[in-house]
Parts: sequence; structure tokens; C-alpha cells
Amino acid sequence: MCFVAYTVTALAQRKDETKNPLTGIWKFTQQSVMSTDRELSGFFPVYKTEYFVLSHDEKFKHVFLDEEGTVVKVLEGKWEDSGNTLYIRYSGIKYKFSTNYFFIGDELILGDDFKYITFTKQQEDEQNLALK
Repeated sequence: MCFVAYTVTALAQRKDETKNPLTGIWKFTQQSVMSTDRELSGFFPVYKTEYFVLSHDEKFKHVFLDEEGTVVKVLEGKWEDSGNTLYIRYSGIKYKFSTNYFFIGDELILGDDFKYITFTKQQEDEQNLALK
């Protein structure tokens, strides 16, 4: 009886994990002209390609690749979803932020007040990204 309850609980947890549309791999696509302060922050130099990997356990990786597609830097931290607000806290650097978000098709739009960053949902998995 205990085994059955444990199995049902484990399956229910997996089902809950798939509910959040934020989880997955997101590739940086574009930013609004008014979001240039992102480049000036010093925390995020401009790289050829960037990915956000948002895991079910509310951990994330921010992966930066150079022109050749080689991983240059990986920052990690925790994320939290609060309705239409995404909270991000980096663990390796003293940087955190919260931003509104919404979806348009397979794109995740972060920001508001005409300052936004667009990420596109990727089909590859995290292991493939780590091999770059």
C-alpha cells in the first residue's frame, strides 16, 4: 500500500513539473533598442549566442557561446515564477533581477515598458548544449 502511494506521489510530481511553460532551453534572439542598458551593465558582455536553461527544480544556467559556438561562460542560479513575473538570482555573481514575462508562440518575452529581451524555445536538450 505504501509503495502505491509513493508511486502515485512521484507521478504527480512529474506531472506538476511539466506544467510550467518556462522550463526548457531558451535562446536569446533579440532585444529592443531601449534595452541597451543590458550591454552597459558589465555583467553581460555581448556574446554571439546566449541560452537560458530553466530546470524543473527552479535552478538555471545562463550559457554564453562565442562566434565558433564554443561555451565561453556558464552562470548558474535559481529562478522562481510568480504568475507573470520571473525572479532570477545568480549564485556566482552578486546579481539578481525580476521582470515581467509573456509568450508569443514559441518566444519568451522578458521585460516591460518597451524594454524587452526575446528568447526562442529550443528543441535541443541540455546535454547537447553542454557539448558545444
